[in-house]
Amino acid sequence: MPTWEARVTRGTAPADRVDGELRYALAAPLIREAALWVDLGCGEGIASGAALGDARPRARALLVDGDEQALQEARRECGADVAATVLADLGTAEGAAAVRAAVDAAATPGAPIVVTCFGVLHQLEDFTALVDLLLALGERATVVLSVPDDAAGALDDPHRRSAWSAGAAEELRRLLPPDAVVLRQVSLRASAIVGPAGGEVAPLGTPSVAPDQAPTTHLLAFGPDAARLAPVSLARPADLDADRADARRRESDLAYLEARLAVLDAPAG
Repeated sequence: MPTWEARVTRGTAPADRVDGELRYALAAPLIREAALWVDLGCGEGIASGAALGDARPRARALLVDGDEQALQEARRECGADVAATVLADLGTAEGAAAVRAAVDAAATPGAPIVVTCFGVLHQLEDFTALVDLLLALGERATVVLSVPDDAAGALDDPHRRSAWSAGAAEELRRLLPPDAVVLRQVSLRASAIVGPAGGEVAPLGTPSVAPDQAPTTHLLAFGPDAARLAPVSLARPADLDADRADARRRESDLAYLEARLAVLDAPAG
């Protein structure tokens, strides 16, 4: 289940790192062939760097985020040569204008552009400026975006400034070009049996996803190459030590909050 994590960092729970990496893996074939890749809300670049791997794509990256420290980290970690970074609040018209100007400066006329915007819209109370920016960029670029499904995550996620569901995602789709591609990300469970030496490749087969399986994330894409996006899945060996550390951290936080609540509820005097 997705947790209260606004962006993927090295400290993000392993399962959430896989979810974020998979979204970039979906767009990776297009990024590899593009001349410019615009990553809106790039964070620290951990997920994109993992998805792109050691083979740097042809595209140069234009990284956009509202956190200067995250941009500095993303420049090192994103997995691509960086053309420029833009410090911008994507919830404002000024931030959107800064991105447009940066794209104009970095783009080569007629060359393919890919725009990714993963897990950003739900962090904005007013995402009008960002949607307008995506529509404008979609006139000359392939845009791939994602929004979470609130039913799959924590009910009181403090990073979420707007509510999202299948219905809300459909309302957003109606604002996009009529040929927009609709995809959904679902959770899978996997396990493997290998020999004692390790290093073996264990084929996982092809997972079959039921039509009514609830999504964790809704994805929408539009632009010249959106129809080329294909179903993708991702498996990574579980980091049990990291999982246990994350569980202990959550238990510790809960114990602390329960103790604080007990103090606040205690009778005065």
